[in-house]
Amino acid sequence: DGAYLACGLSPETMAGKRTLDVGCNAGYDTFLANGMGAAESVGVEPYPFYYHALFLNAVYDRADVSFRNVGWQDLPTGNLGTFDLVTCLGLIYHVKNPMALLDALATVMKRGARLVLETHVLSERSNDARFVEGAFWGDDSYWWIFGDECLMAMLRASGFADVSMTLKADCISRNPQDPLVTVEGHPAGARAWFIATKR
Repeated sequence: DGAYLACGLSPETMAGKRTLDVGCNAGYDTFLANGMGAAESVGVEPYPFYYHALFLNAVYDRADVSFRNVGWQDLPTGNLGTFDLVTCLGLIYHVKNPMALLDALATVMKRGARLVLETHVLSERSNDARFVEGAFWGDDSYWWIFGDECLMAMLRASGFADVSMTLKADCISRNPQDPLVTVEGHPAGARAWFIATKR
């Protein structure tokens, strides 16, 4: 996976690591981490996709992959232990209080552990974050469009260091009338990958 390589993740750097995939959906990145040599890969997902992940794991039969039917809010009290690598992809903009998510991620990370976070961002460099009222691309579970500089500052405020953005690519708007905005009028934006280290 090219994005993983851009974040410094490879079979060499993943070997022997304990990994956590937060908001794992059907477990794609959980299985990817396992396939790259992680010693143990855990995915957490509170929604029906959890059962999709269980089904796929029954098919693949990976003894060192497991899934938990819990949400990110349960991380501090979920008795999951601590991890060398945490991935959180496509989740933070669905969270009303994104700082609470970042703080929760930090609680399950070893000192020096790496966080890989992927999210929707504004296309331009920005210290701002836009709150989404109503739907975004027809999805009413979006709450935020972050500026990349804003999100990196949030990560530092939550106890992370060595914060950087490794990839950023503009999204193709689904609005046939204007490629720069969504059908609701929000900036179409971009997708970006960030890495950070737990202090």
